[in-house]
Amino acid sequence: MSEEMTQMPFETHGVLSATTGILMGDILALYHVVSYLLDRPAYTHELVHYGKGVRAALLTCHPELPSEATSENWKQVRDREIQKWGDTMELDPALKGVLADDKDPVSTLREMGFGGAVITVDLKLS
Repeated sequence: MSEEMTQMPFETHGVLSATTGILMGDILALYHVVSYLLDRPAYTHELVHYGKGVRAALLTCHPELPSEATSENWKQVRDREIQKWGDTMELDPALKGVLADDKDPVSTLREMGFGGAVITVDLKLS
C-alpha cells in the first residue's frame, strides 16, 4: 500500500518557534507544527513536554533552519528567515507523526510532575 507523500505548508514563524524555543508569532502556528509531528492535536503543556524532540526532528530534516535566537534578536531572525522562505514553508512529509506515541494529554501532564486532580470531560452525546 503506497500513498503519494506530499509536503505540508506551515507558517514559517511557527517552525522557527519550534527550532529556536522563542515564540516568534502567534502560538497557533506552533501548535500546528507540534500537532503535525505528534499526528494528533497538541495541548499547551505538551509544547514543553515534546519541545526537545520537536526541535531535534525539525533540525535533522531541515538543518538549514536556525537553532538559536535570543530575546534581543528574535525579530531579526524571524524576518530574515521569512524573507528567505516566505510566510509559509514546507516540512518534510516524513515528519508527520514522527513523535507519535500512545500517550494522551493527561498522561503527559502526569509525566511532567503534575500531582493535582485531573478532571476529564467526556463530550460524547447520547
